[in-house]
Amino acid sequence: MLAFVATLISAGVGSGTHVRGAAEPSTSDPRSKPNFVVVMTDDQAIRSLHLMPSVQQDLADRGMTFPRSFVTTPECCPSRATFLTGQYSHNHGVPSADPPEGGYEALTRKANILPRWLQDAGYRTGHVGKYLNGYGISRRGNSPTEVPPGWDYWRAPVKNTAYQAYGFELNQDGRLRRYGHDETDYLTDVLADKADRFLRQAPDGEPFFLSVAPVAPHSEGVLDDNPSAARNPRPAPRHLGDFDDLAFPLPPSFGVPVADAPFAIRRKMERRAEILSIEDLEAFFLGRSESLLAVDDLVGRLVDRLRAEGELDNTYFIYTSDNGFLLGEHRLTGKVVPYEEAIRVPLVIRGPGIKPGSRERTLVANIDLAPTISALADAQPRRAQDGHSLVPLFRGQDLPGRDLAFEYLTGREAFSAIRTERWKFITYATGGSELYDLRHDPHELLNLASFSRYEEVRRRLTERRRQLSDCKGKPCRRRPL
Repeated sequence: MLAFVATLISAGVGSGTHVRGAAEPSTSDPRSKPNFVVVMTDDQAIRSLHLMPSVQQDLADRGMTFPRSFVTTPECCPSRATFLTGQYSHNHGVPSADPPEGGYEALTRKANILPRWLQDAGYRTGHVGKYLNGYGISRRGNSPTEVPPGWDYWRAPVKNTAYQAYGFELNQDGRLRRYGHDETDYLTDVLADKADRFLRQAPDGEPFFLSVAPVAPHSEGVLDDNPSAARNPRPAPRHLGDFDDLAFPLPPSFGVPVADAPFAIRRKMERRAEILSIEDLEAFFLGRSESLLAVDDLVGRLVDRLRAEGELDNTYFIYTSDNGFLLGEHRLTGKVVPYEEAIRVPLVIRGPGIKPGSRERTLVANIDLAPTISALADAQPRRAQDGHSLVPLFRGQDLPGRDLAFEYLTGREAFSAIRTERWKFITYATGGSELYDLRHDPHELLNLASFSRYEEVRRRLTERRRQLSDCKGKPCRRRPL
């Protein structure tokens, strides 16, 4: 009897820390390790998650939703590099999306990334969709036929065609293929086909890691010169008009300039206000929303495939985005600002041991994804990990307290920010700062930086941000002051 009780305790039964229907699989043998599917959209605001029924029913209702999930640099390429490395931008070397100082060329130690660590742990790896900005362009030895290190199965747009719903070109394991303009050539659907094939071809007994990166709901580059187009991005033809009656969101911050805004934000507001009217924003909103329906179909299709292959119950399915997006909040559109709409992203995780329908309000970020996957796969990261593994949260445990740093390290838009449970403090390279009490001002309408009674708050946050500005590994995760 004592041995039986000890067995139950070791499996977490009755401990209050696990919610699972079976014992956790051993990671000593590759055949017993969990699989991973990660779907990362491009520019998806967290407010749009409710528009996706498959994501809700297949992932959120069967897994854990993180309503306070963030990216540490709100731009696609630095954020995706963080996913691949588990590091802040100041450590992985990609400050922006623009080559040569940013983009694919800037990533340090390209072979020392998450998929390579997983290969070393016995995983078959695959990537389908957008990679890092600047990949697949004939420049400085960056060939469109290159397959980056770490990937066994490779399907990625090249030659600057990633932002085209049709007429794009894919590198398919080193061979190039041009797609046309038929309905069946719609980019998200083609990527769904490629991802489904990877799952169908997965060898029995070999764990796998599949990264799927649809470009939706990012705008189409071929339509950017015509902001009044009926839809930009274009949805799949079957979804055109599905959201004709969808109300355009008007949060309290819509069209409201930041009080006492620093120069960098005033300049950005003036530039964006010249481009888009409310009618343009509404059309943009509809295109973005309808384009996500094909992504939702992709998610449902992959869940069905995993179920058909008998792998669903042994797979961690992660859904997220590379950054958020503003559509008129603070009189801005786009990203690359430290406001909540740009840095908060969807994050839903389904998998073994995760309580169905749970919501976790801990502050988490994209620096946490690589450590989490590595821990679950029993893989060894070969970079210092700036983030936490989220595995304790899956088991009902807490993470150590911390603050999150946010950074954009290049150009006139450069900023440095810190966010705690209550406060956000931002400084800009061109001068000026912002301070928000998020407990009382969640929409960031009142900049408190010039208020003398908050001088001590500013001092503490300035010191904490200084500590995180060049942190690496464990110091990035230490408890706040």
